[in-house]
Order: sequence, then structure tokens, then C-alpha cells
Amino acid sequence: VLAPRHPERFDRVAGMVTASGEKLIKRSTWTPPISVAGSVFLLDTVGELASVYSIADIAFVGGSLVASGGHNILEPAQYGAAILVGPHTFNFREIVAIFEHGNALKVVSAETLGQTQLALLQSPEERRRMGRQAQALFAQYAGATQRTLHALHPLLEGPAGAQQ
Repeated sequence: VLAPRHPERFDRVAGMVTASGEKLIKRSTWTPPISVAGSVFLLDTVGELASVYSIADIAFVGGSLVASGGHNILEPAQYGAAILVGPHTFNFREIVAIFEHGNALKVVSAETLGQTQLALLQSPEERRRMGRQAQALFAQYAGATQRTLHALHPLLEGPAGAQQ
């Protein structure tokens, strides 16, 4: 499954897949029960990525092989996918560091991405371990917005607890 996150890239990615000689199926034209086995399934829609992560064993979270800052790893973590990212994750630096330190993701290069994916496909136990660890870290850090609001609440009170 390829899931470009910017709709303006859908046609370009489709062209790249077709040019590579791979069989392409676009989500926008696919209807069940047509099998997608043996094809590159292009998620050329918006709003369906979470449902795909829910069935993924491995997720390479893109935008991280080039210096564009990467994308959010929390959705694949929530669903327990083994997560791979490239070295450029500055948009999500802190959470990637937590997950890397917790052995819940692997940082790969363009050169090692394919071999790392194959190694995980051949090692179901490692893949499941990474997914379980990612899901556990997701659960551990869930609710950050609520904790932040709770921590800020005293700062929003005026003298003697009066609301400002």
C-alpha cells in the first residue's frame, strides 16, 4: 500500500508505479471483492489511512528519507504496526526519540529500507514485538493534551483563584 499524504501527488505516484512495471490498483476505483494481492494498492483518497494502519504489519512513515521533516508515527503505533522511519524526522523529533529509545521503531536510510522491511517480514516475532512496544508507548503517552490543559489551569487563574 502506498499512501501519499498530499492529493496533488496521487497521479505522479501512480505514474511512477506504472512506469516500474508493477500492477497498480487505485483505491478511488477499486471495489471489493476484487483482489489486490500482488498489486501496488495506491491509497489515493483522504481519510482512510487509519483503517489501513489497522491491518498493517509494517508501516514506513514517509517524508523522512528527505529533509522534509517526516510524518506522525502515532497512528501506526496506535494500531500496533512495526514502524520504520527515515533519518529526517525533525517535525516529530521528541516522539520519534521516545519510540526509538523504547525499541518501538527503526530508523532506516533509502539504502536499507528494503532490506529492513524484508528482515521484518521474515521475522514475525520481531515485527510483533515492535508493534506491541509501539502500541504500549502510544497508550503510555495518550492524553497529553488533557495533561497539558490540567497543568496550565493554575496559570490561568488570577489572584486568590479568581478566573481571569
